[in-house]
Amino acid sequence: AYRHSLSGVLVDLGLLAHETADFDDASCQLDEAAQALRSVLLTQPTRLDLRRDLSAICANAGTVAAAAGRRHRARSHFAEAMSALR
Repeated sequence: AYRHSLSGVLVDLGLLAHETADFDDASCQLDEAAQALRSVLLTQPTRLDLRRDLSAICANAGTVAAAAGRRHRARSHFAEAMSALR
């Protein structure tokens, strides 16, 4: 529960950084949020709510990467977002 809650706060910080065009900070926050959820999913791989949340985080990270001009990284994030839902 702690890691899931932590990821939520990190997403909020990442989105705030994105709004202020601080793409490096946004990317770091969203990457850390995704990692926190991945660690929870290792022990609870069937939780669809966590998979959905991970997908949303990865999609947000993809949007940030695209806005920063990092198209290859954006594509990687979007691919993970799709994979999390399969």
